[in-house]
Amino acid sequence: MLAGMVVVGRLYDPAEFGEYGVFAAFSAIASVMVTLRLDLAVPLGHDNGEMRQIAAASLVMAAMICTTVFGVMLLWNRAIPGVAIGRSGLLLLPLSILLGAARSTLNQFAVALGEFRVIGRRAVAQSVAMVLVQVVWGACGLMGPGLVIGYIFGQLTACVMYVMSVGLPLVKPHHLIGVYREFRQYMMVMAPQGAINSLGTQLPLITVSWLYQSDVVGLFSMTQKVMGMPVGLVSTAMSQVYISFAAARRRENGVSVKGLFFRVSKSLALISCILVLVIWAIGPWLFTSVLGQEWRVSGHYAQLMVVLFAAQMIAVPVSTTLIIGRREKTQLAWDAARMGSVLVIFMSARYWDFSPEAYVMLVALVLSIAYLVLWELSRRVVVSPVSC
Repeated sequence: MLAGMVVVGRLYDPAEFGEYGVFAAFSAIASVMVTLRLDLAVPLGHDNGEMRQIAAASLVMAAMICTTVFGVMLLWNRAIPGVAIGRSGLLLLPLSILLGAARSTLNQFAVALGEFRVIGRRAVAQSVAMVLVQVVWGACGLMGPGLVIGYIFGQLTACVMYVMSVGLPLVKPHHLIGVYREFRQYMMVMAPQGAINSLGTQLPLITVSWLYQSDVVGLFSMTQKVMGMPVGLVSTAMSQVYISFAAARRRENGVSVKGLFFRVSKSLALISCILVLVIWAIGPWLFTSVLGQEWRVSGHYAQLMVVLFAAQMIAVPVSTTLIIGRREKTQLAWDAARMGSVLVIFMSARYWDFSPEAYVMLVALVLSIAYLVLWELSRRVVVSPVSC
């Protein structure tokens, strides 16, 4: 994946990467919203048949919403103010949203069936397919949004792999109506929570697109993707280990996970310190040497944001403590505060006309504090005598 990103960085300029980054951000946000979080309810089914019904209901809900959005975009027939996506990209957006929602639903279906090997193969195949199309498209000099088309092709590859492995959940219409009735309250609670969490994650890139030109958006997006790869790899691996052991210990007569929490946190802190030192020392040189001279500013952004990525690496894997300790309201409040903080910075930047560097630095500072607060909230749960 990293090697593919290097080639992609050489084939596309920052402006093209900016439009792609905004497209992927809006797709990620909407993919969470169009299922009304029914995708997360799939493993709650009591048997294969019920799980299949919930998965089908999630897919149908997403398809209906995305079809409606596509029809509106055809009738609108113009760019959407404040959205840095070209006309062709906007028409492709509903398809990407639908594929993203289908991938999430089928992923939960595979989890419920215990098909973990399929999930691993899907992740690799999706990344390879996406980068391959993006590289071939750029190398051949074809017209159109090659980065976006590669992104969609990767999503399609993931969905096809899931369907081939676990099948396409198809049920009768009256079963769908029953699922919507049964999970009506669930959707009313989980849909807003999912929207707030997804918006908070993607909002920094989206606000950059509202404030600055597409080349700045591309430079910022490249920083997020390059830095996000090692951070995401370590965080995902440690999170899976932590939640597995933490949940098992809690089931064993409420055994405390305090020791595990601090061991994992110390390991993540050590890795984060190494990341911070490397990027502070050679960030711009590293981006320039690997991606080319036009991406040097991305290296500067990485230096400004590396503490944020380090804080994410430390806090996110152990933040599942809040869920294990049944602190869902605390998690929701934190998500809302994170989103609100970015919006306040955005409005300040518009009023006082911040430079891109000042805006990136301020967002990184505030979000770094937010993730440290998330870690502290998790710590308070594990040291509480009545939790975890």
